[in-house]
Amino acid sequence: AEVRLPDVSLATMMAPRTGYVKLDGFSEGTAEELARAMVRLYASQRAAGEPLESLVLDLRDNPGGLLDAAVGVSQLLVPQGTDIVSTEGRVYGEGATLKYRSVQPPLLPPSTRLVVLVNGNTASAAEIVTGVVQDTDRGVVVGDRTFGKGLVQVVEPLPGGRSLKLTVAKYFTPSGRCIQAISYAKPPKPGAELKVAEPKADEAGSPTDRAPDAAPADGDDEGAARRRRRQESYTERSLQPNPVYLTSNGREVQTGGGIAPDVAAAGKPVGALERSLIRQGAFFRFASQWLREHEGTPTQQAQLLESTRGSDEAYRDFVRFARERYMAKRPASDASLASKPAAEAPSAASGAQKESPPSEAGDADGWVVQDKQLVEPLRALEKALSRDGDGQRTRSSSELKALRRALASEELSQFESQHSQIAADVREAVLARLLPPSERLRAFLRDDPQVLAALAVANDEARYEALLAPPAAYAPAFPGDDATARTTADASAKAKANLRSASRRSSLGSTARSDDPPGSTPPPTTPRRVASGGVARGRVWAA
Repeated sequence: AEVRLPDVSLATMMAPRTGYVKLDGFSEGTAEELARAMVRLYASQRAAGEPLESLVLDLRDNPGGLLDAAVGVSQLLVPQGTDIVSTEGRVYGEGATLKYRSVQPPLLPPSTRLVVLVNGNTASAAEIVTGVVQDTDRGVVVGDRTFGKGLVQVVEPLPGGRSLKLTVAKYFTPSGRCIQAISYAKPPKPGAELKVAEPKADEAGSPTDRAPDAAPADGDDEGAARRRRRQESYTERSLQPNPVYLTSNGREVQTGGGIAPDVAAAGKPVGALERSLIRQGAFFRFASQWLREHEGTPTQQAQLLESTRGSDEAYRDFVRFARERYMAKRPASDASLASKPAAEAPSAASGAQKESPPSEAGDADGWVVQDKQLVEPLRALEKALSRDGDGQRTRSSSELKALRRALASEELSQFESQHSQIAADVREAVLARLLPPSERLRAFLRDDPQVLAALAVANDEARYEALLAPPAAYAPAFPGDDATARTTADASAKAKANLRSASRRSSLGSTARSDDPPGSTPPPTTPRRVASGGVARGRVWAA
């Protein structure tokens, strides 16, 4: 039997008149699933005698999916007749494009404020929805810059039940911009590209004498030369001015490198120790141990954890668990868990000798530095010092040990400075085993800074309107794209009037009131495709 996971993981009211929907992906039936969730929100508000004035659509960590699903979701939000997305590639024929246009009135009334929440993991089909909302000024985008994945792929079946995914086109938002990033990788840090690789040593301890094919300038090696060229290429492309495009209201947006939010809002800060513990699965392993030690029904366990006494005890238990797991059982050299399998690490459940309950910071002696950015440099420096066998590096070796102790002490102190963040991670890891995804997500929304920022915009009508208002005066320029440039305020005013007219037609075309769509609204219909040239075979993914 086929098991389908829902794409809408949570639909709830976050304020008396503000709804919240978390959308995790784009697959077959996503638009219908979102439509049902929105109708339920409207029905619950109607029963309470309150209108739904604003909606927050959370697309964070949404990797995308089917192109048609993204178009179907967009049809629920934007006016009828709106160009949602266009694709262009050789698969359609030379110079041909394929446009997707909304063919039905939106389920979300024009009077309902819309806020789309995004982050750096919002990609592909999720960026199509974000792009059309921003380009048509239908809503405000809040969060971090999106991933920047503006490609279209098709999946072709192969013999043996396998498939081949081919990139066949790029997609463009209604304003004409392509948000494909220059590179998915982060730009190289200045100076890092000049790092010379350390020569490997053979069994005798002497450096290998393999010479490069050609001697790079200034004693640099081949790898460093490649890294320098990559840095120069990236810098040269990143310094080129991006074309500027206009939304329906004349607001300027740029192409390339994802979609920049209208309101920037950072997520929760993650400290160095917290990041290391997450990377090594410490919270996941501790949750298993905590549940074994606190028997009972899931409801009883959740209630114990949520109590003040239970949460404090759980945090102290986690500090003890981390210290026992990551304390060195031999002289600390390069014995970091970051470089050995988890099964080799000492565990509190494996009968390791327990110490008295430590303070949150504790003693640094024996603690192995966990920060991955420090582990490798410390190991390399220690190996370099150990090559000198005549004892000439005694002072340096002693100072290296002192440095390790100082770094370990600073890392342990983060159990105190990051108490609230680490305690929240402990709580979330345990609740993940006890609650369904929707309840777990609901439990942490109130403390999410990006959600709070989105709610602040959604609940402030004056600020919302000001963010979407056309500029008082502007003279935009479109390098190399004169066909899509709108260079006068009159054009912007006309576009805004057209959008409002379309919104009114959408509202009149439905039997719903302007602030309350009917529960009998039919599911999204197939979007209209306007194309010249062929259409790609197979399932189409926005990737």
